[in-house]
Amino acid sequence: MKLTPIFLLFIAWASVGESKKYSDINMADGRSVNNCTDYNSARDEVSLDESNDNMIVSAEYLVCAYDFSIGSLAQQDEIFDKLYADFDVSKLPLSISQSVTAKATFKSLNWKVDKKGLKIEYSNDDINIVISLERKTKNGYLIFITDEILNGTYRSYFPAELIVANNNVSVRPIYKSGW
Repeated sequence: MKLTPIFLLFIAWASVGESKKYSDINMADGRSVNNCTDYNSARDEVSLDESNDNMIVSAEYLVCAYDFSIGSLAQQDEIFDKLYADFDVSKLPLSISQSVTAKATFKSLNWKVDKKGLKIEYSNDDINIVISLERKTKNGYLIFITDEILNGTYRSYFPAELIVANNNVSVRPIYKSGW
């Protein structure tokens, strides 16, 4: 069977309109979604169901936050340095936030930095945390946060928006429903 160019064009166009499917993820209100459009819409209304399996699946949905980006990074080294040197780590909902002093920064805690990959990392035998600078947003910068306790079942993967204004550095949830 010979396929005509018009038929091939139709197949290509039809596949572009489809939203990529991910593993089902549950919201706190009982809804279940499996694509970025539904996930982003639901997250503006409700938080995730906090089951262990759901938290692991949430890693797949980090890419959905790219919908909030408006382009590639500009002045990435300067922004990355501000996040590393000036941001108060205790302000993030991390597994170690309770154990760090107020005003502690990633730099003062001696977290490992990968400037080439734009990542800040902390790991020991039990904990792995990675914060990566991803893209520009309307009001700041998209960051991805991975927080895993390796000897237990705690896993947390979430996007956030980094805001840098007048030498102040803050991080807020991308979604209206929170982290």
